[in-house]
Amino acid sequence: GQDDVYLGDPELAPVMAKLHRRRAIVYAHPICEDRKNPFNGIEFITDTTRTIASLLYNGTVVDYPDIRFIFAHGGGTTAASSSRMGGLAQSLPNGLMFELQKFYYDTGQAYGLPLLASYKALIPVSQILFGTDFPFRGSVETARGLADNGGFSEAELRAIDRDNALRLFPKLRA
Repeated sequence: GQDDVYLGDPELAPVMAKLHRRRAIVYAHPICEDRKNPFNGIEFITDTTRTIASLLYNGTVVDYPDIRFIFAHGGGTTAASSSRMGGLAQSLPNGLMFELQKFYYDTGQAYGLPLLASYKALIPVSQILFGTDFPFRGSVETARGLADNGGFSEAELRAIDRDNALRLFPKLRA
């Protein structure tokens, strides 16, 4: 969130309304302007979790259900924090898990065993999209991490590598 304004902030409601009308796909990747901060890696994934929490807490996901969100880095610390998000569920008619499992999560720098295991336990494979976080990591490293650490079947790896994205972006089939 730039200046602590996250995607669920009420001031962004007009933008969310337009994205909803267009059935938009929104890719959320954190930023950190202080490149010398040794905690950037932690801040990135924590910022992703704050964005997800803001969308839930402020009811953005309920008010604008036709926006499809993709979150970088396996959703950051969302899987690990999900048991602490119970208070957010009160404003979600379908519950917290329903909303978290609607989102898509990319694999950019999210293929190490602990993080991969946590978000794989949270969401179905159908919501995982291949991502590399280029230029910081590459496709070979990501693919190897998914194969070595995910316990995925060949069909699940194919879904992550390609099929899930084609379902989300059907025009890419051509």
